[in-house]
Amino acid sequence: MQVSTGALARSGKGAEDAIATVELQTLERTDGGIPTLLLAVVCGDYATPALESVKDAFACSLGADLATAKKLVETASPPLAPSCAVALVSGHRLYTWASGSGRVHLQRTGSVRELPPGEHDLVHGDVVAVVTAAVDLKIPWLVARHLTEPVVGSVRLGVDPFRNDGLDDPLALALAQHRSHAGPLGVALAWVGYAPGP
Repeated sequence: MQVSTGALARSGKGAEDAIATVELQTLERTDGGIPTLLLAVVCGDYATPALESVKDAFACSLGADLATAKKLVETASPPLAPSCAVALVSGHRLYTWASGSGRVHLQRTGSVRELPPGEHDLVHGDVVAVVTAAVDLKIPWLVARHLTEPVVGSVRLGVDPFRNDGLDDPLALALAQHRSHAGPLGVALAWVGYAPGP
């Protein structure tokens, strides 16, 4: 599996903050030792310690499944942070969970839709985005040339050194288009690609 990722956040005017991350871990119980990608965003007065708790729980997870995604979101539950969204990418499978204003979106062939908590299939060229607020994602950065092949800065999980900034530039454009959104805003994004089958 090949990925290109990015994570950026912008603080609001009040005490609430938003933070986003992309992490890579080979989980012990995952079949064949497939590297698992975590996309997570957290929003709240204690967003930073909440996200650290999510990352610690992810590092201790035994496998990628829906129960793990739910547990990670619950780790950031109030009083630490009222809103959290998590997506776990493992092979061709995607596991999502969210709380509060957290959202998970999937772009496939130019169409963007919000995903409910659950288990989903991934195909070559899909884009997964987790967001701290219910903002309109049908904007140019999700369909821009940055997300068409070849993706600059993409890496092969488990082969190349992992970089989580390949899509930071289009994410910066995305946040710039939401200046009117007064609250904190965080986005983590991943483009996924797969080698052709036999």
